[in-house]
Amino acid sequence: MKKQLLLSLLLAVLVSFSGFGQDIILKTNGDEFKAKVIEITLSQVLYTLPETKQDSIHALDRKEVFMVTFANGTKEVLNQESPEQAHVPLTPTQMALLGRKDAKLFYKGTSSMWGSTVATLLFFPAVVVIGAVPPKINAREVSDIKHLSNPHYAKAYKKQAHNRKLGKVAIGAGIGIVTVSAMSVMLAMVAPGK
Repeated sequence: MKKQLLLSLLLAVLVSFSGFGQDIILKTNGDEFKAKVIEITLSQVLYTLPETKQDSIHALDRKEVFMVTFANGTKEVLNQESPEQAHVPLTPTQMALLGRKDAKLFYKGTSSMWGSTVATLLFFPAVVVIGAVPPKINAREVSDIKHLSNPHYAKAYKKQAHNRKLGKVAIGAGIGIVTVSAMSVMLAMVAPGK
């Protein structure tokens, strides 16, 4: 209650000394309106409307606001996704690029590396089989699961993930070969000479 009263008093003083500046709030859905922004917090944008004579303070969720243009001309962008980007579908090429990027970023392929290491130790041709099998796409390994329904994204993701898997399989095979070689050398050194 005290905070609200203090804020209202502060607002009244600011309005009486500086007139009513016209800030512009641009929402993420593309709507914009004139207001006087009082405060931008981590979760809300607090403002008053110029057409109301009351000192009522309104609040918008910060996620709903794309940008605030202040009366002095400065701008503050609150969300990186612009209203235009929010509703424009990506082209097939953009989806393919996003698929490759996500595969590089999210697909790890470490199980393939360790599987090929063990396969090299036990039976080397199994490494070829491990490398030949395309990776399964895990929902936790994409930026947005909805992208998987786009064929351009899915194809590019699978190709990039398979390339990454092949690299991991090669590393695993290398580890296996080095391990087998080191074990052979150690056995040769320990074995009694004839």
